[in-house]
Amino acid sequence: MWFRTQKKGAIFRPALVFLSVATIAFPPNVFADAVTFQWNGSSDNNFSNANNWTCDPTCATSPDNTAAGAAVDAIINSGQPDNVLLDTPSVITSLGLGGISPTSTLTTNGPSLTLGTPADYRGNVLAISGGGTLNINNGANVTLDMSGRDGFNASGAFIDSGGSISVTSATLTLQNSVNDGNAAVVTNNGSINLDAASSLTLGADAQIMVDGWGTLNLSGGTVGGSGSATLTNGQNHALVGSGQIQANFNNLGLLEASGGNLSVLSSAQVNTDIDTGTFSLTQGTYVVDAGAQLQFTQLGSNSLQSIEYNADVTTNGTGAITNGAGANALTGLASVNGNLLLDQNASLTLDQSQPAFEVGGGGRLTVDNGSILDTSARTFSNLNDQGVLTHGTFGVGDGAQLKYSSSQDITAIGEAAELDLAGSGQVVNTSGTAHDAVSNSLTTVDGYLVLNPFYDQAHAATLTLANPLTNHGEVDVNVGSTLTTQGFLNYADEFSSSCGCGASFQLAGGTAQINGDLTNHAAIAESDGFGEPSVEIGIDQGGSVNVTGNVLNSATSANPATSGSSAYMWLDHGSSLTVGGNLTNDSHGMGGFGYSPAELDLDGGSTVTVTQQVSNLGGSAILLDYNSGSGSTLNAGGLVNNNSFIFLVNGSALNVGQPAPTAAQPDQPTWAAQNIAADDAVHPATLRIYRCFRLATRRTCSVPPINTNSSHRRPRS
Repeated sequence: MWFRTQKKGAIFRPALVFLSVATIAFPPNVFADAVTFQWNGSSDNNFSNANNWTCDPTCATSPDNTAAGAAVDAIINSGQPDNVLLDTPSVITSLGLGGISPTSTLTTNGPSLTLGTPADYRGNVLAISGGGTLNINNGANVTLDMSGRDGFNASGAFIDSGGSISVTSATLTLQNSVNDGNAAVVTNNGSINLDAASSLTLGADAQIMVDGWGTLNLSGGTVGGSGSATLTNGQNHALVGSGQIQANFNNLGLLEASGGNLSVLSSAQVNTDIDTGTFSLTQGTYVVDAGAQLQFTQLGSNSLQSIEYNADVTTNGTGAITNGAGANALTGLASVNGNLLLDQNASLTLDQSQPAFEVGGGGRLTVDNGSILDTSARTFSNLNDQGVLTHGTFGVGDGAQLKYSSSQDITAIGEAAELDLAGSGQVVNTSGTAHDAVSNSLTTVDGYLVLNPFYDQAHAATLTLANPLTNHGEVDVNVGSTLTTQGFLNYADEFSSSCGCGASFQLAGGTAQINGDLTNHAAIAESDGFGEPSVEIGIDQGGSVNVTGNVLNSATSANPATSGSSAYMWLDHGSSLTVGGNLTNDSHGMGGFGYSPAELDLDGGSTVTVTQQVSNLGGSAILLDYNSGSGSTLNAGGLVNNNSFIFLVNGSALNVGQPAPTAAQPDQPTWAAQNIAADDAVHPATLRIYRCFRLATRRTCSVPPINTNSSHRRPRS
């Protein structure tokens, strides 16, 4: 339910699995016909000096396929810092550069280097470890020829975490000349860096994928290619910076414009990211930093009309996605079926080129950190004529506004919808005088309402509702946030949701002020009802709820033989519930020892204070510190325990008739109470106080085995 799932660089990056360079570059017993050159650096730092290399039996030349008369696999990793200068052009079958430590560097300031040949398959024609660097400078060209095949497998290249290729006023060429549909893969877990005078060039018709969890950094550089040559940015990889992508380009990972303008000039016939028939962005993650532009010339003068399910877009501040004419390409946006995030004071106003704007059922729209999205020029299709937010996920962060124009404010959050609020974020209806579209109208939650999905104090939100709130879905009030309502009903029956399951009200370090009654009720409404409807109220992490009226925790069934409903209230980690009226915990006769459809748990030093009477009825259970912790307290003005169970464990306290006790007295409670059993044999009325106590000869702790109503509980940390 997090509304900010896609931020700058938020790409899944799998855990590193380490393989040695020798294993990656040269699998054993595969290349018996090759000559392996091992750098020793005994003479100087020149690549061409045969004395700097160790071979079996001897090195008559420096590494070069032609000079050696065989395929050459070279390794630069002497165990000492290696600084090797390529002082002559060379063609070799593969190169392993660097180990774990110390560093190994190969630099060319002009001479060309080709790694790989079409005649020889290598898993990696270039393998750079975490301590390796390849510098390509001053007009030099290094070619990775990954045309070699082992059946259907193309040769590849590998850059480990910490490894890098730096291209300065030079060219890195990626070649895959075999047109068999198999892309050659460069696995980049480190970095490839190009300055403004450099290019990454694809060989004619080469199909290349750059994958891994590393980054290709363009600082004004160019990605070029001819014919059908295509670069695919892999699912876990990032291409970041400014410059031009002139080759055909498919983006499955992160494409980020940063530090200037990044233009994608690729052919619509090959590019699959933008459907130029529907002007839809179909896949990939796109981020535009403040002050930058990400340009898609394929759009011509058109706007993007749709962000599809597999696409994510983030614009920060003044950053913008632009079309071929340089105009903002999001002003004509009609639908978001993937993710759209406006962040860091970004502003987007939709034009009138489309009749409506809609966030799809699987879509997410987030307006965060002072940003504004204004849809007022369109029909807001997510809101129906009754004011129900029917579908889609919406997040509005601190200082941000989501604007729409309608005759209806938001009266309900539908089953397929979610609204997340953080800080001072607002949904604003601009019809008439612009006003808050939630506070004075919201009465029902069938989907999700979340205050502070970030779970930190800095994003605490406050929502004050003018009406009672009925929840059939989930309401979360997290760290530092406050929800105020004029009554709260947490209700579920077998028909209240698609699964016939529950309603949940959760406070994790949050506060709720209920000006009225708080009801937590699960019901099987018809005698032939199906399912096991459940309701839950959880107060955790020091959260607090203040109820001016009564609290009811209740489970009922229209069929006496059916007891599938359950109502559960719990407090943990020093949380509190204060009740101005009565508290009733009622299983309506469905419970018995070991199973209580209605249950109230206090754990971890939590406190419930009830000004008037606590009634524990019909086979219900109240458990103090039974699950975890100690020192929890239930303060009650009066107590009725009718055919039900109360357990006190680990120094917990029940104080009856003492609204503000000076000290907990679990072994000597004072109360004005009724403890009634209609049928002791079947439904015993139980009030048990369990603690460790010391006899003359031994220390005794007594806690009975009990299977409390825990099947519907969520884990608590």
